[in-house]
Amino acid sequence: SNKEIEDLKNLRSNFEQLNGLRVIFSGNMIYDESTSQIVFRADNSIGIPIFQDDFTGSIAGKCGLPIDEKIQNRCSATIIAEFVIENEGLFLRGKEIVEILRK
Repeated sequence: SNKEIEDLKNLRSNFEQLNGLRVIFSGNMIYDESTSQIVFRADNSIGIPIFQDDFTGSIAGKCGLPIDEKIQNRCSATIIAEFVIENEGLFLRGKEIVEILRK
């Protein structure tokens, strides 16, 4: 219906407003095999794909590679990141590592 289409357009517009927003995010990196993507997962289980670049390489160097969910809690990172809308999805682009805690 027209109302549903309008609601979807509004939702997309709201979603696109996140583009460029900087956030502080704490959690763990895991590798999602289904999407072949590194996901930064917060303690509350919200996971957002993060670009695979030198930034994630720095975290992996200090924490170890994000292998799977069984060992995801061995190291936690707090980062400043920017939301990026790309390829019809929401991603994080790391800007600064605030803290890394090995468990």
